[in-house]
Amino acid sequence: MLYNLYNEIGFSVCHQLPSRSIFIDGVKMPVDARMTGMFVGFVITIVFLLLLYSRASSMPPRNIIIIGIVSIAFLAFDGITSYAHLRETNNVIRLSTGFPVGIFMALMLQSAFNDTKTDATEQKVLSSTKHQIWLLAITLVTFALIIGRFSFLKYVLPPLIIAGVISSFLIVNLTVFNMISSKRPVNLLFSSAMVALELGAAYKLHSLVLPYISNV
Repeated sequence: MLYNLYNEIGFSVCHQLPSRSIFIDGVKMPVDARMTGMFVGFVITIVFLLLLYSRASSMPPRNIIIIGIVSIAFLAFDGITSYAHLRETNNVIRLSTGFPVGIFMALMLQSAFNDTKTDATEQKVLSSTKHQIWLLAITLVTFALIIGRFSFLKYVLPPLIIAGVISSFLIVNLTVFNMISSKRPVNLLFSSAMVALELGAAYKLHSLVLPYISNV
C-alpha cells in the first residue's frame, strides 16, 4: 500500500523507467537513479542544516557554490549526451551526478528560507570546513550503501526519497509565502495545500505527456 503511494508521488516528478531506476531486492525506487541521488541528497542536507544552521541566511561559501555549479553542469552533460545517444551512461553515474545537485539545491533553498525568519543571522550555510567534511562523509556512506543495494534500504530509501520530493516543494512554497506574509501558521497551511496541488498537476501533466516523449 505504502509503496503504491510512493510510486504515485514519484510519478509526479519522474518518468520511472525501470532501466534507469535502482532496484533493491526486487523493489524499484519511486524515482529514477538520478533523482534518487537528488532527493536523497536534498533531504539529508536539509536535516543536517536544520540541526546546525537553522538560522543561517547567507549563501554557502564560494567554493561550495562553485562545486554546486560544476555539479549541475556535469548532470546536464550526462543527461543531454546520453539523451542524444552521443555516449552511454548508467545508473551509478546517474546517481553520482544527482547527489551533489540535490545537496546544492538544499543549501540554496535553506538559506533563502532562513532569510525569511525574524531571527535569521548573517551566517553562511555550511560555513564550517568541519561540517563540510561531515556532510561529505554522510553523503559518501549513503551513496555506498545504495550502490551496495543493502536489503534494509528497500524500507528506508522510498520514504526518504518521497520526503525529499515533498520537502523541496514545501520549502519553495514556504519561502514565497513568508516573503508575502508574516502569518507563519497560515503560510504553512497554504504552502502545504500548494504542494498537494502542484504535485497533483505535475502527475496529470506527466501522464498526458509521457507517452509522447522520450526522457533522459
